[in-house]
Amino acid sequence: MAEQDSNSIGIQLPWTVPQQPSVQTIVLQQPAKTHMELNASTDKTAISSFALSVVIALALGGLATWLAYWYGRKSFDLTKQSFDVVLEQIISSRQEAERLHKITMEQICANIESNKETSKNQLEIMFKDLHLKRTLNIFESLRNEFSTFFSLLDDEILKIFNFSDRFNQKFRGGLHIRNAIAQFEKYPEIYNQYMELKNKRFTLRNTMERINILLDQDDPNQVDISNRLVNIFEGYDKISNAVFDGQRLEQNFIEVFEQDTKTLKIAVNKLMSSEMQKLSSSAL
Repeated sequence: MAEQDSNSIGIQLPWTVPQQPSVQTIVLQQPAKTHMELNASTDKTAISSFALSVVIALALGGLATWLAYWYGRKSFDLTKQSFDVVLEQIISSRQEAERLHKITMEQICANIESNKETSKNQLEIMFKDLHLKRTLNIFESLRNEFSTFFSLLDDEILKIFNFSDRFNQKFRGGLHIRNAIAQFEKYPEIYNQYMELKNKRFTLRNTMERINILLDQDDPNQVDISNRLVNIFEGYDKISNAVFDGQRLEQNFIEVFEQDTKTLKIAVNKLMSSEMQKLSSSAL
């Protein structure tokens, strides 16, 4: 206790109010009552205005909605019309392209057919020209070969008889031509003349064979000329053998031979003239 009293010593002054316990005061205040007074005329006007504004707002909203729908529909219709126009243009362009393609193909086909016909005509003309040139070359060759044949024939017949006359004049029947030829070392001049005549015979025979190759064996006139040609060559051989063998020919054989040769020349000239006229007509 004494210890507590020593720790609790205080100074009290005469004007000092004793310490009071602290008190917290709570004041409760009720809100004031709110009073709304309704004025009949003013309230109806406000309500009407509000209703009117709502109606106007709804009308404007509806109008805006309708305008949006109308513009949307119009835009869709315009878009659809534009699309239809583009589609029609595409279809029209495609049809036009198909039409032009068809016309082009028809023109190409016509050109191809025309070119085919032209090529065919050109080929026909070319083959005709080649045929004419070939035929012309054949008959030019025939003309030259016949000219060579007749020239050799006439020359050789004349040389054979001249050879026989000179031989007989020299030996006067004391020597046969074949024997003189066999003794070629003793009679070299006679042997050389004889061999020259024989070589000409080979040339004449080769000429005759070339002519027969050129002659058309399907043409009766040319076949007849070919047969006459062979007969003339055989007549030439008969004459030369008779002279070299010292034999006599049949009566009038030389005259017949000369007449046959003349007839062959006439036939050849007619053939050449006829064929040249044909070639001239074909060339026109």
